[in-house]
Amino acid sequence: MTLKQLISEHYSSWVIDNRRSGKETIAILTRAFKDFMNMPVEEISILTIEQWRTKMRQVNKMKASSLNRQVTALKAAINWAVKREIIEANPIARLERLREEDSETKIRYLLPEERERLFLALDERERRIQTERDNHNNWLEERKKSVLPSLKQCSFADYLKPMIIVSLNTGIRRGSLFQLLWSDVDFHESILTIRPPSEKSSKLVRIPMNETLSKTLVDWKAQTGREGADLVFPSPRTGGVMDNCKRAWGGLLKTANIKKFRWHDMRHDFASQLVMKGVDLNTVRELMGHTDINMTLKYAHLAPKVKRAAVNLLG
Repeated sequence: MTLKQLISEHYSSWVIDNRRSGKETIAILTRAFKDFMNMPVEEISILTIEQWRTKMRQVNKMKASSLNRQVTALKAAINWAVKREIIEANPIARLERLREEDSETKIRYLLPEERERLFLALDERERRIQTERDNHNNWLEERKKSVLPSLKQCSFADYLKPMIIVSLNTGIRRGSLFQLLWSDVDFHESILTIRPPSEKSSKLVRIPMNETLSKTLVDWKAQTGREGADLVFPSPRTGGVMDNCKRAWGGLLKTANIKKFRWHDMRHDFASQLVMKGVDLNTVRELMGHTDINMTLKYAHLAPKVKRAAVNLLG
């Protein structure tokens, strides 16, 4: 059985039905391993993948972390086939991960002055949207047309500011944020339950809500009037699950003059701020939902004062 047959005839329908990121997984497999599609799965050896990784690193300048994610997706697909006795064994089961020495350079968090500029830009954006709504309503009134609800009495102009506050105070992944339900928010116990994307972890992560986060969600819930199984941040266009907010995010960063800061970097910022404030790495691991402490160790270099204090105890 070729890799193409395995994916198209067997794995594709299952992973799309059973994993939230199923379509993305199939896209990764077909794009990354297009040169292997007509090869029998049993002939995809460890040496073959190692040679492919070397080429990707030298020619395409791909990072170890990206290649590890792609190989993990391939291993998962073949393991799935082995469990269902579609093929006998996984020929790359013993393939070792690349050392992610480049991961440390990927860590991007907000500097104090960037954080200040970010929230100043958010407040400016809120005022602009409210003003635009008022001007539009004046235009409608002049033509004796129905006006839209005023935003002056609302806590937020739209979804962006509360989404950013949630992200910075929980480290939630964007996909999980888009799928967050009001039933996941326990105001009585001040706990936010995060359901990570299934390809990352099947483990629920429960984050204690600080005062800033709790107030933000209380105000946002009162403003939207939604609850229970309703999405916390539904798409303003469809009312369903949001797929992106690139335009709003990009405009905000431009106004704040913040460069090379992705939405996912708010997750790095969450972990980095905890470490720099002296929180131990195992607690950070639990709050991030990492299954392996090695995933959290990339933030260890941000706590030199904590290490120094620990060594000074011996004196």
